[in-house]
Amino acid sequence: MSDRVIRLEEQAIVDPQELDQLMRLVPADQRGDIRLKRFLAFRLKLDGLVASQVYLSNKLVTAEKSGYRGRLYAFLSEGHSEADGSPS
Repeated sequence: MSDRVIRLEEQAIVDPQELDQLMRLVPADQRGDIRLKRFLAFRLKLDGLVASQVYLSNKLVTAEKSGYRGRLYAFLSEGHSEADGSPS
């Protein structure tokens, strides 16, 4: 099964410079999270750079307002609500 996984962050499917630009929005201590990088590469491929930046910026603000202190990947992948940061 693992031979069928496409590593978007390593392919020409997304522009590496755009992915790096998007990753600069991520807190420095979490930039090495490969799951987060793959998640954002997927968003970048589907939505483009500007929409992905807006999405990530909004989620970072929501996480900050809700007092969320966990991993950003978990916050994004669990679909936390805008109101309280709890999973929806």
